[in-house]
Amino acid sequence: NPLAGVFITVRLAAALGSLATYATTSVQLALAYPDLSSGILGAIAKFGGIFAITQIPISIAEGLLTLVVMNAL
Repeated sequence: NPLAGVFITVRLAAALGSLATYATTSVQLALAYPDLSSGILGAIAKFGGIFAITQIPISIAEGLLTLVVMNAL
C-alpha cells in the first residue's frame, strides 16, 4: 500500500514535533533557572527528565491521533 509510508511519516512527524516542543521548553527553563551545582546543562537534564515522564507518552498519543485524523480525511 503506497499510503502506508505516508501515514507512518505523518505519525512520526507529529510525535517528533511534539517532542521538539518539550525539548525546547526544557532548554528555555534551564536558561531561566540554571542549576546551582551543575549549571545550565544539569538543568537541561533535570527539566528534560521531568518532561520525558509525561511528554513521551503524550507525543506518541498525538502521533496516533494525527494518524486517525489523516485516515478520516
